Amino acid sequence: MAETLKVDVDQLHTLATSLRRAEVDLSNSDYFSFRIADMVGHDGLAARCREFSTGWNDKRQDVLERVAGMSASARKIADAFAELETNLARGIAGDDAGTSSPAIASGVSTSRASGGGGGGGGGGR
Repeated sequence: MAETLKVDVDQLHTLATSLRRAEVDLSNSDYFSFRIADMVGHDGLAARCREFSTGWNDKRQDVLERVAGMSASARKIADAFAELETNLARGIAGDDAGTSSPAIASGVSTSRASGGGGGGGGGGR
């Protein structure tokens, strides 16, 4: 029984971009926490904002590294499938005459969304 793998390359690129944005936001959160502390108007609350921001620096760094890794992985996977799609198309068109791709036999296909992108996660493809 043949199985098919469908990969939406555009969604993978969108995921990588969203994760990159999250990484940037996390890396800036310490700065913004201190700015918010300066604006709250209450010395005790300001001190707690600064304590919280400083207190979770190690955890934030761990999260940042993981998010950066997921972003890079999503981009690499998308690029690899896009390259595979290009090579399959060349093979089908006869550009690589005499070359047979195991991906064709195994039912690998990629897709690109037509029209807008965006939107969040959802759906396990």
